[in-house]
Amino acid sequence: MKTTLKELRSKLGLTKKEDYPEIDEVYIKVDGDYALIREGQWISGKKNFYRVDAVTHMQSGDQRHVHIYAKSKDKPGTELGVLNMDGSASHGTKMRLTKRMANELEKKCGVAVPENRIVEWVATDSLELSIAVQLLNE
Repeated sequence: MKTTLKELRSKLGLTKKEDYPEIDEVYIKVDGDYALIREGQWISGKKNFYRVDAVTHMQSGDQRHVHIYAKSKDKPGTELGVLNMDGSASHGTKMRLTKRMANELEKKCGVAVPENRIVEWVATDSLELSIAVQLLNE
């Protein structure tokens, strides 16, 4: 049975945010077995929220990554970008980080932010990339 969070809260009688339960772990069923989802460590900054995720899919390569969300009243919760821990962009991100954002990402999240604070994600065909790497190694 599928349900939305809003429906679940209603069924449980949770009408106020302070009544919401704190969730420590989330498990999903995969091929009849259960797997723990290891992502979603939330960190609060001055003007943004940061969510540090584990390696979970092709877009983040082989490293953890940080989603950046706005706190501002005009666009709360809007995703501004995604950076890998080495400071490279992920998930289609193209942006220049503010000085404050760069500082928070480095100090609070452990991201190695590029000196110029510019991050750009470039999609490539994996076969073409594989061939290019092979040619460089010959």
